[in-house]
Amino acid sequence: MRVYGQGKLNEAFGFLEPLARLTEPENPIANGNYIEGIGMLGGISFDLGRIDDAVKCEKMMFVKIGPARYARRISHLPTRYGEFVKSLKYV
Repeated sequence: MRVYGQGKLNEAFGFLEPLARLTEPENPIANGNYIEGIGMLGGISFDLGRIDDAVKCEKMMFVKIGPARYARRISHLPTRYGEFVKSLKYV
């Protein structure tokens, strides 16, 4: 989702925000897309200053993908958001 350089973070947030209210899909492919969307929603929430929403998304990510995959995930996050996520002390 290329929204960062286009000034469309609010639009992206509005598009992804309903994901947080959905039930996790049973289908493995749909589930992977769902989890990826939750991760994007967390990053966009953080960039918009919606820290509580970002924390909720990260908690969901940690529970859904497990500690080992979560540790790998945060090692690839952009620095500012990565430092925020590491401060949550999930890993």
